[in-house]
Amino acid sequence: MINNKNFSYILIIILALFVSGCSNIKYLPPGEDLYTGASINIQPRETVKRKNIRSELDDVARPKPNSSFLGLRPKLWFYNIAGENADKGIRKWLKTKLGEPPVLLSEVDPDLMSDLMKSRLDNLGYFKSRVDHEVKVKKRKAEVGYTATVSEPYKFNDIIYPRQPDSLNTAIRQTQTKALIFTGKQYNLDNLIDERARIDNELKNQGYYFFNPDFLVYHMDTTVGERKINVVLTVKPDTPSKAKKVFRLNNIYVVPQYSLTRKTRVALRDTVYEHDLYFIERASNFKHNVLRRYIKLHEGEKYSKKNHDLTISRLMAMGVFKFVSVKFNDTLVGDSAMLDATVNLTQLLPKTLKVDLDIGSKSTNYTGPTLSTNFINRNLWRGAELLILSLNGTYEAQLSGPQKGFNSWELGAGIQLVTPRFFTPFKIKHENTLNVPKTKFDFQFRLLHRVELFDMNGFNFTYGYLWKGTERTEYEVNPIAINYAKLRNTSESFEELLQRNPYLRRTFEEQFTFGSTASYTYSTLTGLPKRDQYFLNVHFDVSGNTASLANRVISGEESTDERPYKLFNTRFSQYSKLSGDFRYYRNFDANNKLASRIILGAGIPYGNSRVMPYTKQFFSGGSNSIRAFLPRSVGPGSYRIPDSLSSAYLDQSGDIKLELNAEYRFGIISLLKGALFADAGNVWLVRANEFLPGAEFKTNDFINEIAVGGGVGLRLDLSFFLIRFDLGIPLRKPYLPENERWVIDEIDFGSPSWRRENIVLNIAVGYPF
Repeated sequence: MINNKNFSYILIIILALFVSGCSNIKYLPPGEDLYTGASINIQPRETVKRKNIRSELDDVARPKPNSSFLGLRPKLWFYNIAGENADKGIRKWLKTKLGEPPVLLSEVDPDLMSDLMKSRLDNLGYFKSRVDHEVKVKKRKAEVGYTATVSEPYKFNDIIYPRQPDSLNTAIRQTQTKALIFTGKQYNLDNLIDERARIDNELKNQGYYFFNPDFLVYHMDTTVGERKINVVLTVKPDTPSKAKKVFRLNNIYVVPQYSLTRKTRVALRDTVYEHDLYFIERASNFKHNVLRRYIKLHEGEKYSKKNHDLTISRLMAMGVFKFVSVKFNDTLVGDSAMLDATVNLTQLLPKTLKVDLDIGSKSTNYTGPTLSTNFINRNLWRGAELLILSLNGTYEAQLSGPQKGFNSWELGAGIQLVTPRFFTPFKIKHENTLNVPKTKFDFQFRLLHRVELFDMNGFNFTYGYLWKGTERTEYEVNPIAINYAKLRNTSESFEELLQRNPYLRRTFEEQFTFGSTASYTYSTLTGLPKRDQYFLNVHFDVSGNTASLANRVISGEESTDERPYKLFNTRFSQYSKLSGDFRYYRNFDANNKLASRIILGAGIPYGNSRVMPYTKQFFSGGSNSIRAFLPRSVGPGSYRIPDSLSSAYLDQSGDIKLELNAEYRFGIISLLKGALFADAGNVWLVRANEFLPGAEFKTNDFINEIAVGGGVGLRLDLSFFLIRFDLGIPLRKPYLPENERWVIDEIDFGSPSWRRENIVLNIAVGYPF
């Protein structure tokens, strides 16, 4: 919640933004006008796509006007108030860090921009188009209007590949089935460039190491009529003879201890020939057969760019090398064109001790520092096995909400071993995969202390496999996943709460899981930002089925609440759980982004369990969820905590979850970013519960139990971490009577009591999604 003092601060910030909108015109030099941007008008025939053309021409327009926010230009305002002689101190900081100089009309060359726009239209196939311009000035603010009269596009007609019978031209013709240009497709210069690159890549996979896309030339005829183009592709006559030859691999040298600062020489005494490779090293840090598995170059084979790239990718994925490079030198062996290859491997430090201090926040609104110490051995048994020994400690406190001031601490220790191969009782072929599959053994122990509530000891062990299908897809399968947690040292108040809520007690008691998990991740978030980016994670978790079947076979009895099945003399949980997290990001430019997320999940307890374990349940509300509600305070369903329990520690959890989030992120000034957001969702129970009326999921009524909230946010982006302040207000409260759940008409920012009961200030580290 937020008090009067915090609300006053927010009003001051909003007022400051409006002050920045004061006229910047008076600071302009005499005779100059402020350039406010370009407007682009398209006058095409009906067959032309206006939206795509406008986007292309808008990309050409230069210069870009001063950045704006809600019609204001705060960066320009900071630049102006700093004054002329801002050479030091705060004024220099305002001018150079927060401000930006005015973009003047005199800096714009409309004639040049018109020519560049016409060239862009030509590149897209809209030949014989015209671009006119008009400068509009009003109150010393200037806009340049461009009008593009666009003709119908030209399309490819006949496409002829080289017809000469020699091996190079024959190889080019054989790639035509994968061509990026074809009859009927609209002319596009980028497609022609990409087609040359595609052919070059195909040729390099067939041994043409010295070939280059520039050796290909297009001859185009636009006189065919009906806006059609005939294309003839040929190899340049002056193409070097080496580029026309197929090269095979000769000697392959491996330098496992290559240094970037000193030259490594091939010396006979330091060379070991093994597995068709020459290993150049004074001391062997790696098993040679291990490196052979990841080097996809073989003596006598044709050079292949695919195998070249595969070798680099797989060696880097081993996790023990800082840099990997492969260099080729041509040589003649008799009349054969051959390549000697040298694989240079620059190692990371094999053993390191890493100490990190981080500040993080959780969905419970607990925020605080974490100190972690990790000893890392990257080459345990000379086969790139990764060993991590870890110790960590966390202290956290709630910064907002009814438990504000509550704190907790956690101590943990772990050991993790990751091997760069599948460790299975049967053989799995993976030699030609782009990335190295891995087997993981992970054991973690933790001790959690919640002040005035409880202690909890726990451990988890997983044995599983990780691999990447492509650059965008990842898989993780854990055939064995064991989790155990036990309450200790519960306080009287917490015990009283458990007595009043048997359902909650059972969720804490049944926290021994023995099963398997699997997850699939698809992401386009890596690499350079694109206009549309996606992220999908699907997670499946199953527990207790094998143990339950074994108990039934051995005992011959069914499991009951009075006589449940046990493993190691402990009741285990039996359930299946499936969850999905889908995110979509639309990048308008470097400072403006629309981010959205959908979470769907369901866990079904059965057999040996009547409820899902507490650690496997779903929660809603909080800084990374529905931000207009306190952490874990939404649901389940339309259930409302009685007043007698309103001050107690009680996470509201469920077996089913639906959540939708969206926020528009924008830049304000320098490190300060802003956001407008909306969240909706809830959690439900699979079965009715007498202690939680209204919590059961019903297909014909769940949509009426959705909580909705919205708000604004400020983010301080310090590159290495981001501090987030999100201010949310509830718009729909699912626990109110059915016809009274929308509360938009009750919003009253002038009322202290309304602000105290409804406005939620979330303070967190990092983006919510």
